[in-house]
Amino acid sequence: MSSKLRSPGTLLVGWAALWLPSAALAQAQDSRGLSDGLFLQPHVQVDAVHDSNFFFGSQPIEEHYLRFSPALHAGYRNPRVQFTIGAMLAAELFTNRPQLTQLARKQVTANFGYALSRRMQVSFGSSYAESVYPSEFDEATGIELGRRPASDINGFADWSWQPTRRQRLSLRYGLGRADLEGLFGSASGRSSHWVSSAWSFGFSARTAFQLNYNFRWFAGDVFDPVVDVAAKTDTRSHALAVGLTQQLGRKTSVSFNAGPRLTRTTTGQEFDLSLGERLAADVGVSFQHDWQRGLFSVRYSRQQNPAFNIAGFATTNSIDLGLHYQPHRRIGISISPGVFRNEQVGLTMDSYRAQLGLNVDLAKWLQATTAYNYVAQERTAFPVPGIVADLADLGGRSIRNLWTISLTVGKPIPLR
Repeated sequence: MSSKLRSPGTLLVGWAALWLPSAALAQAQDSRGLSDGLFLQPHVQVDAVHDSNFFFGSQPIEEHYLRFSPALHAGYRNPRVQFTIGAMLAAELFTNRPQLTQLARKQVTANFGYALSRRMQVSFGSSYAESVYPSEFDEATGIELGRRPASDINGFADWSWQPTRRQRLSLRYGLGRADLEGLFGSASGRSSHWVSSAWSFGFSARTAFQLNYNFRWFAGDVFDPVVDVAAKTDTRSHALAVGLTQQLGRKTSVSFNAGPRLTRTTTGQEFDLSLGERLAADVGVSFQHDWQRGLFSVRYSRQQNPAFNIAGFATTNSIDLGLHYQPHRRIGISISPGVFRNEQVGLTMDSYRAQLGLNVDLAKWLQATTAYNYVAQERTAFPVPGIVADLADLGGRSIRNLWTISLTVGKPIPLR
């Protein structure tokens, strides 16, 4: 694919970038094309939004509002060092219901990378975000949680070494904390630590083998005043995966990975739920075709993920497709449907998403975007106290149609 097609102002890269205000920061963080030295990247994004189900409930409430998202990204780069910091805000303004006007999102990030040698690198990073869109912190599950305050803080340290042209070894450690405020005074949160290692080896220019090990630990807590239950869970998982990537042609590839995962969840005395020890299989299959004016991909995944509104892990089965087409060097079209099923302890959530976006580069510093998002979610559950934090999460079907028109102004500024 040409570098022009990969321009962030041309392609829309997923549902979060289409309807969450983090898109402004994501655009500001792209420093490709800049020369070495200090740089500054201010961005401002203005969205006009129509939401057919503002609170994502069984009884839809329509809303129209404006969202103003300034972002600032700065850093330094040379052949061995890269350092970046970023910050953004998103304010939503309502004319019909002024009491809803608020600062909907704020985020700060910092990243540092250093090349110890030509083949060895280390990097460190951290971020903190507060948002009324908690689903952006649980993207892997596809679960839509409506509109409620949430926060996420995390950090990581990464080391990678490439002993030969076709081999690569990497290690990563991370930690974080995420919290969600629910209805009726309920709340849930999780602290996490994770360690991952990966080794990849290229048998040839077309075939690559991967071996991955991941350890994840989550300490979760859920408080539900409706049933007066405080639940504490401790979940630890070990996963081993073997993968293979095969180039079918110069622009077509398939990937497959699979392996066992051992998960153990324990709970406090105040909440007795026998999740115990479980052995399951993680599977991932993907296909990608890249051509001069576009990219097509399809992916199936089965894995365990943490989620705000359940104890321990959910088993997530997902299928998603992506089609990006560039009929003109200044115009990009994106279509991305996806289906998610999350299961655990009698709770099933089926989520359906479809996104359609059109982006036009009006100038090097100005982009216009129009996007449509469809979200439907079905919940079937029996009321296990403490697992589901809100009564709104028990059973039912919710549908949302979201239309967004955006203008983004921004240009990187080199500082000599």
